[in-house]
Amino acid sequence: MAAGLERLGTEIRHLQRSEVGEAEEPFGKRQKGSSSMPHKRNPIRSERLVGLSRLLRGHLVPAFENAPLWHERDLTNSSAERFTMSHQMVLTEYILLRSVRLFQRLEVDADAMRANLERAGPDIMAEAVMMALVGKGIGRQEAHEMVRSASMASKGGQVPFIDSLLAAPGVIGTISRDELEAALRPGAYTGHAEELVDLALRSLEN
Repeated sequence: MAAGLERLGTEIRHLQRSEVGEAEEPFGKRQKGSSSMPHKRNPIRSERLVGLSRLLRGHLVPAFENAPLWHERDLTNSSAERFTMSHQMVLTEYILLRSVRLFQRLEVDADAMRANLERAGPDIMAEAVMMALVGKGIGRQEAHEMVRSASMASKGGQVPFIDSLLAAPGVIGTISRDELEAALRPGAYTGHAEELVDLALRSLEN
C-alpha cells in the first residue's frame, strides 16, 4: 500500500518540476518552500510520502528473517514484531491520511499538459498509429517498422509525421488520412480510463 502511494507521490514530484508543470501540491499563502531559494514551491507532502514509504519497506527484512523459526516456533520473532508491526500500522495510517489530503487538494494544469503534448509532437502517438495499422490487417512487426521509419523521416519537423506515414509503402490503400488523424489525437488515447476510475471509486463507497 505504501509503495503504491510512493509511486503516486513520485509522479506528483515529477509533474511539479518547473519544466513539466502539469500538477502541483497545494501551497499556503504563508508557506515557505526553501530556506535558501524563496521562490520555490517544493512538493513537501509527496516527498514525505516517499521518505516514509522507504522507512516502512525497511521492515521487510526483519519480517522475512522472522519466517525461518526453530522447530514449530520459537520466540526470536517476538521482540522484532512488537516493534515493527506497531510502527507499520502507525506509519501506514499516517501515509494514507496525508495522501487523502494531498489528492483532495491537488492542482492540475490541463493547459500545461496539452502544451507538453503538443511540444512532444504527433509521433508521441506512434503506438496508437501502429495498432490502427494492425487493426487493418498489417502484421505487428511490419506496422512497427512502417511507423518507426516514418518517425525517423519526420524528425526535425521538415516533413509532417502524418505525411511521412502516408508516404510509407503499404499505408496508402490500407488506412485513410482521417483514420490516421484520429489515431494521432491524444484525447482519444485515454480509452475507458475515466469510466474505470469512476467504477473503482464507486466500489469503495459500497
